[in-house]
Amino acid sequence: MSLLSRERYVAVIGASGVGLGQRRGSETLWLGSVGFIDEGFQAWTVALDTLDHLLADHTRAGAELSVVVSGHFSRFCLVPWSEQISSPGELQGFAKLCFEDLYGVPNQPWSLVLSAEPAGHDRIASALPEDLLSRLRTLVRARGLKLRSVQPYLMAAFNHFDRSLDGGDFLFVVAEPVRSVLLLAREQRWASVRSVGSS
Repeated sequence: MSLLSRERYVAVIGASGVGLGQRRGSETLWLGSVGFIDEGFQAWTVALDTLDHLLADHTRAGAELSVVVSGHFSRFCLVPWSEQISSPGELQGFAKLCFEDLYGVPNQPWSLVLSAEPAGHDRIASALPEDLLSRLRTLVRARGLKLRSVQPYLMAAFNHFDRSLDGGDFLFVVAEPVRSVLLLAREQRWASVRSVGSS
């Protein structure tokens, strides 16, 4: 199968449901969604089981899958600029300390990703549970699919609208049924990121 003809899918893992769509050019054909009872943060295990059933019903081996993960299962923090940091390893360690300061010492491993910013600028760090990512990779591999990307919904939404923002001051809000995430920029620099529970 040629890379040009490879089928592409996008899965959305929400706080109380999972959806699957098929990419066709710039369009997405919605294939279906399945809701589940929100069992708090650990509901991602139910979400992945649900995703597995959707993939079994709608995909074929060899297809590519991109996954968007709800803010309900993601964590975010602002990582301040520091001149003392001189390597990527030190930056990762500093970001972990920032997360611990905000959320406490984690009882499970997290996978951290930092935004690419020029020297002197604060960064946005996002984190997903390592167990979620590991189980997702296993599930996708078992279906014979290629995992193209996994992104928190905030990042996917911001990247989609980034070019339409004027680059000045703005508040970007991703409102979901259980949790909303707010991203604030001032003078073309990140100023704050907040995750708040909502009904």
